[in-house]
Amino acid sequence: MRKEKGVFFVLLLMASLAWGEWVSQQGKVVKVVDGDTIHVAFNRKKKVTVRLLYIDTFESSRNSKMKSDVKKLRSQGFVVSEKQLLEKGIEAKRYLLKRLSPGTAVRLEWDDTEPHDRYGRLLALVFVSSSNVCINEELIRLGYARPYILRKIPEAHKDFLDRAYEKALHDGKWSWLEKTEGR
Repeated sequence: MRKEKGVFFVLLLMASLAWGEWVSQQGKVVKVVDGDTIHVAFNRKKKVTVRLLYIDTFESSRNSKMKSDVKKLRSQGFVVSEKQLLEKGIEAKRYLLKRLSPGTAVRLEWDDTEPHDRYGRLLALVFVSSSNVCINEELIRLGYARPYILRKIPEAHKDFLDRAYEKALHDGKWSWLEKTEGR
């Protein structure tokens, strides 16, 4: 019996290390930077830059990432211009500004084993406190963002992102993105 408990504990420990320790904290939106980045204040003092986890929106200003996105989409056979992507990035930012205006109460959830990206931004799921709506999922479902998985993802998160993306495709949210003939 003692050996079984030891094995169970080791398996439980391995599982928690594999998926990390998820942390949840309340805050208030200070600013929307772009379609997938916001500033949030905790306890009115500490302000952090938050990158919405598992999603990517097009850029809302011309920069090297936009050029990279255009190049990547074209290499995949899509007909796309910088102007189109810029418009989509601006749409995403406008939508996020409506949903997360300054002062909006939010709950952030993140994996505490690897909480930041290479730019020091907190990678988090963002929930509107009043409705418990996950903004990350909503942006995908409405076609403002696409799934963007950089690291290991819990199966439950993968499932809700996949369902949101399938809904966006089904509803024609990505119909503006056309493939070239023969690809």
